[in-house]
Amino acid sequence: MHLKCNTEKDQPMTKHLKSKHIESRAPIWRAPFRLLSLFGITLGMSAMYALNALMGRMTTALSISYMQTWSRRLLRWTSIDVAEHGEMKGKGAILIANHRSYADIPAIMGSVPCTFLAKAQVKSWPVIGWAASVANTIFVDRDCKNSRREARKELKKRLDEGMSVMVFAEGTTTNKGEMNALRPGMFYTAAENDLPIVPVAIEYLEPEDAWTGDESFIAHFLQRFRQKRMKVVVTYGPPLRGKDPVALKQQTEDWIRNELKKDIDQLHTQGVNPLAKEFYHEQQAAKVQS
Repeated sequence: MHLKCNTEKDQPMTKHLKSKHIESRAPIWRAPFRLLSLFGITLGMSAMYALNALMGRMTTALSISYMQTWSRRLLRWTSIDVAEHGEMKGKGAILIANHRSYADIPAIMGSVPCTFLAKAQVKSWPVIGWAASVANTIFVDRDCKNSRREARKELKKRLDEGMSVMVFAEGTTTNKGEMNALRPGMFYTAAENDLPIVPVAIEYLEPEDAWTGDESFIAHFLQRFRQKRMKVVVTYGPPLRGKDPVALKQQTEDWIRNELKKDIDQLHTQGVNPLAKEFYHEQQAAKVQS
């Protein structure tokens, strides 16, 4: 609720103080327990991956399936409450999203089976980088022309196989309400091959949930996961196609920026939780089998 006596400058500060007050009363075991859960879930998934690889049964599709299972378990055990709007339909699309945090990956992957194109630095992130490697993520050094060319070739191969690819095209994480210009490479790939671009907007209710600056992964995780639940809104836009990559890039940027301006509290209340959808489908499948 917006009180008339508050200015636009005052409101973020009020939310910030409220968030800090809640955190100060949180059980001291909550964040360490969730961090251990993250390590445990990742270790279990990696063991299954290694076993299947040794038996010669590992495929890209199976690794994506493992990554989805990892994401859904992580969302449950760390109490990341995702609210979705729109729906990702079909396969073989390039999903272009703004980037806020390491939590963006399970927030997307928990609902959409896809592989990722990520900056090379992600590979060194604790736990998240490990999981991304298992999921056959395409890593690219954005400062290296050869690396960018090879990444686009591999991305095209995955798309030709009918997979969807998730790209955080800003190239870095940004604070709540902000968005950098998107890098143009994927829009040229989409325009040249008549592939759909699906814009995706990601926003967290609390500004501090964004992982920006020089804070380490562990420090940020232990601070932010003291709160009872982390709340995030993920909105999928309509597929965009075009022969002009510049116009395609502008359309995508405009759509995401407009979504980020909306009332996040209201969107989270009205959204659909993908874990709830998953539970519903499991119940329906059980009824059919019985």
